[in-house]
Amino acid sequence: MRRFIIAAISACLLLCAPLPALSQSEASNSQFADKLVRQLLGVKPGDVVVINADPTHLAITEDIAASVMAVGAFPIVSMGSNRLNRLYFERVPARFDSQPPVGPLRLLGIADETVSIDYPFDPSVLAGVPPSRLTVLTEANNVQTTYVLKHNLPGISIGNGLMPSAITAKQYGVGLDVLSALFWSGINADYSQIHRDATAVASAMTASHSVRVTSPNGTSLTFAVTEEPAEVNDGIISAADRVRGGTAVQKQLPAGDVYFLPKAGSANGTLVLGDARLNGVLVSGLTFHISNGKVTSMSAKSGLAEMNKMYQAGDAGRDEFSLVDIGTNRSMHVPAAGQLGAGPSMAAGYVTVGIGSNLFFGGNDRSSFAFESSVPNATVTVDGKRLVSGGALTPPI
Repeated sequence: MRRFIIAAISACLLLCAPLPALSQSEASNSQFADKLVRQLLGVKPGDVVVINADPTHLAITEDIAASVMAVGAFPIVSMGSNRLNRLYFERVPARFDSQPPVGPLRLLGIADETVSIDYPFDPSVLAGVPPSRLTVLTEANNVQTTYVLKHNLPGISIGNGLMPSAITAKQYGVGLDVLSALFWSGINADYSQIHRDATAVASAMTASHSVRVTSPNGTSLTFAVTEEPAEVNDGIISAADRVRGGTAVQKQLPAGDVYFLPKAGSANGTLVLGDARLNGVLVSGLTFHISNGKVTSMSAKSGLAEMNKMYQAGDAGRDEFSLVDIGTNRSMHVPAAGQLGAGPSMAAGYVTVGIGSNLFFGGNDRSSFAFESSVPNATVTVDGKRLVSGGALTPPI
């Protein structure tokens, strides 16, 4: 569940994230591209498919474009990069930050499906950029998100915050080989198993009345969930998903996330989150105290100044406990060490929570501030029954 605040500056059309050099063989990339286009995205002859990418990942972009053409459809490739993002802040006057993204919106208007390939976000791009500019850009980018959801435009994002690259591995505090193994194990998972587990978790959450999240690190939070069905990211845009539209036709790879929204005002307790990085700054021991659904105070062992800087620049809704994500991808084994934060949110038993904007996940919080991270070794009980125990999905899930 990866959202980068400057995604709209590049030519990307949705909420793009980071992407790296793919380490599989050329034949494996071709097979993956065919599976993506034919099975997961369901491209039909005559469709227009907009592919958002980065020049460092040209090969996989070409493979996907070729697979699109192989079914009689038409690819349009849109490129963005860290350098372009940096040039924006250096050369574009701040008065243009609030402009609606007219160009990307027009391109979305002719698209039948989209594919967004994460690029390796370099936090140095944001060095010296006033948080107020990021706030305005986020608000402008919300227009794009609203358009995609309103028009039920199917899209698959490749990376889900884990695209292997040296930059991304450094941000997570792990080796590139570890990140690559984690990513590809998730990509090559059994999608039918992901679907079964994800729908079971979604069913349990939708029918729940009371949810409690605890952890040995001091986390103890209770809340209720909304009556809206949980969103299942099983990686496949099915015919039923296309009928539902909205967030149901937005999928991420690796797949396995189950998103659900807390009922407004229902959350009470304490969240202690795992190590994560915010704009390249390590945020360790971040603790939120929550009362009646809102953050009342926060503390951290490190990185609190960076968190406060972004939080204070946020607008209405920044203090809302707004999102919970339970992972169901059993093929992924997350290393104990590292600063992974919300990274492998789709891994089975991973519990990720969010503060602030949840617009992309079907909520109504449009704040310019959003932060997500994991609760390490979490236990989740639903109406007294364990759904996750010590960071692992419990039977019969």
